[in-house]
Amino acid sequence: MYNFFGDNDFMKKMYEQWEKMMGDHFEKLVHDENFVSEMAKAMAATMSGKFMSTKMMDETFMAMNLPTRGEMVKALQKLVDVEERLIDLGEKFEDFAKETTDALTAIEQKLGVPAEQLPKSKAKSKKA
Repeated sequence: MYNFFGDNDFMKKMYEQWEKMMGDHFEKLVHDENFVSEMAKAMAATMSGKFMSTKMMDETFMAMNLPTRGEMVKALQKLVDVEERLIDLGEKFEDFAKETTDALTAIEQKLGVPAEQLPKSKAKSKKA
């Protein structure tokens, strides 16, 4: 860790004294009911202001025909869902491909003939 004070013991002692003094002061504040009550009121006012600000931003975005934060979150969630489905389909396809390869290998071993030499299907698809 970086030594902020270097080898200066005086500065280190000053910092420790300041830290203790501030710690004692804040300890008293935390246990003061008036201070805690005022801080709770300040937090409530801050949260109320944030709510109003968010609401105004959403209304402004809607007026400009831009997506709101909520709409962006919904769109992102849908993209995540599509990505998860694609991953699942990819895994299923890999499993199917492995099963098909394993089945062809088993047939080759039973017949003693490579799959390329096996007769091809005569069924042809009609071209429109």
